[in-house]
Amino acid sequence: MRAIFTLQATDGAARLGSLQLAHGTVATPAFMPVGTYGTVKAMTPAELEGLGAEIVLGNTFHLMLRPGADTVALHQDGLIRLAETFGFDGTSMIITHAGRVDVEARQARRRDPAQRNMAARDAVVRWLYARLGSETSDVQAMIADPRYLYEAWPFTAADLHTAVTYLVNTDLVRGIGTFGGRVARPQLTTKGIDCAEQFGGSVSSYLRPSTSGGTQNNVNFNGAVSGNVAWDAEQVTQTANTGLDASQLQKVVRAIVEALPAIDLSSEQADQLRSDLSTIEGELVAEHPDRSVIKTIMARALTTLGTVANSALATMLTASAEELMRRVGIPIS
Repeated sequence: MRAIFTLQATDGAARLGSLQLAHGTVATPAFMPVGTYGTVKAMTPAELEGLGAEIVLGNTFHLMLRPGADTVALHQDGLIRLAETFGFDGTSMIITHAGRVDVEARQARRRDPAQRNMAARDAVVRWLYARLGSETSDVQAMIADPRYLYEAWPFTAADLHTAVTYLVNTDLVRGIGTFGGRVARPQLTTKGIDCAEQFGGSVSSYLRPSTSGGTQNNVNFNGAVSGNVAWDAEQVTQTANTGLDASQLQKVVRAIVEALPAIDLSSEQADQLRSDLSTIEGELVAEHPDRSVIKTIMARALTTLGTVANSALATMLTASAEELMRRVGIPIS
């Protein structure tokens, strides 16, 4: 919002007023201490408040340097909560529940070899496509490139070797030969270029088998699909992909996590339940969620909830989760 100044009284050249800002109203004239890098040195917020300061002058360039745009973005996304620095250099912050869930989901995805391999293949295709016509195509250089990370971590040399080998075997990449068991100077084939341009570098989408003959139309449905799908056309091959509507399941998973302190579980049970729910969240945000994994782990999580006797909250959450699993086509029982 724009700052609004309201004049309340005058006495000669002196003026009494108020300045309305996005975060509150400041009475003027005002004592305005200077906060370098977001903090007034050698003073706590309580001391500043005791002096009557209602506003602190900050330099946005300093704030860009520290805590920095990335940290502020995490704060705006609700993943961390910035706190006062209390007179020492650096940034003080508290991770929120949403931030903890995001971190645990990222950790689960980092540990999942299938998701990691899939991400490495996509990254190699995009990296090679960005270097079409370049003489340098050593994918090991990707390790030092901050634009090609997996869940904020660089790929390992083994990740990239496995990815390139897979891409060569699927005719998306070719090399001039091998050196030390590794593909030397890999380059995209015509298929690899098509994968990058038509599928955004998604190898799994490019290689997904399609029905031959006629024109293919992919129709995505959220939830289970039953019966025939009609299309007003002739000589058309119709393919219905039943997608997984993850948003509702994510909500009930988060609701269970947030309710854990109010449910009478042992610390061991609560820790196991958090771990299971984190794994489920990791699957739900994957490009191709594994329904069998979701079903197995959700069944185990709800069994743990079911051990709580006389808990209306646990019963309600269990019933909600079972109903949502049924709606998305993954019935537990």
